[in-house]
Amino acid sequence: MRQIILALMLFIAVNAYSQADLCDCHKYYFKAEKAYFSNNQDSTVYYYKKAFSNPEFDDVAKIFNAAYKVIRIGELEYAENLIYSARKAGTSIDGIHDFVKRHSKFEFMIDSSKLAEIEVDTPNPDAFLVKELKFMQARDQMIRNEYRNKYDFDYRKLIDYGNFLMLKNILERYKGSFPELNIIGNEGEEYIETILHHFDIQWIAEIFPALVDAIMNKGYMFNEILLYQIDRTIVAGGRVYVYDPEVGSIVPGPKNATIGDSRQFYQHYGGFDLYDSKSKRLVWWSFQKDADKEQVNALREKLCLDSLEDYMSRRPYIEKISDEEFIELFDN
Repeated sequence: MRQIILALMLFIAVNAYSQADLCDCHKYYFKAEKAYFSNNQDSTVYYYKKAFSNPEFDDVAKIFNAAYKVIRIGELEYAENLIYSARKAGTSIDGIHDFVKRHSKFEFMIDSSKLAEIEVDTPNPDAFLVKELKFMQARDQMIRNEYRNKYDFDYRKLIDYGNFLMLKNILERYKGSFPELNIIGNEGEEYIETILHHFDIQWIAEIFPALVDAIMNKGYMFNEILLYQIDRTIVAGGRVYVYDPEVGSIVPGPKNATIGDSRQFYQHYGGFDLYDSKSKRLVWWSFQKDADKEQVNALREKLCLDSLEDYMSRRPYIEKISDEEFIELFDN
């Protein structure tokens, strides 16, 4: 009975705001990030609370990030609630203590006995399905690590295509959708995220509706990874893909622009940045200046991401540099 009461109190504490749908949760989270870097403390806490009002929005990395920032703001009571929700989402008690030890003023607030009593959300995975995903992830990584020098690029793409076909088969078994997260657990979701990094743009387009459904309705957190891969494949390809609402997927759009003598330096959607190890700087990957901003934000919106303008404003620690300086950094 005590565990039930504790779980109810935790639910009420974390969900003081009306429950938002999952897509809105992503956007509230990004609004909180923007508010934090704008030194708007009240809005930071407000939007974090809105984001985590839905218990299915339970990405542990995002919970810990929010807890870290609200601790810095001084909202220790809400940080405590976030920490307990991280435990409920499956973080180990040791993992909780490792986090709070980095914040001496906060550590005393965490009640170890309360942590032990929290009923953890336990997935009920399909063991065979998880093994399938693990196999796909393992060969994706092996061909790029220990066997990288043994096989050429064409063979790596053959492995990637095999993984794509296996994932399509899994979607067909679940009526065209991704399985619920409790069927694959955090482990299975991580395997899927890994293989998405190496999907061609045409493969992404083919399963795009299922990917969006997984983000919007099932709690999958790979929207930023997916945008990264879309931008990355555009960089290497000759054509930009844009979201077409009539088709319900991404389709070939305008020809890609170039910078210098190569198109590889341009991104379209804000998918990635560059860390320069020599200067220790994080800089924006060069943007395609003639990109249609409405098309850019239409795709970001479909993936439950904020606008490109808001995305850049919530990351002030990334330096804006000229195309020429970017090329120089990239070439070196």
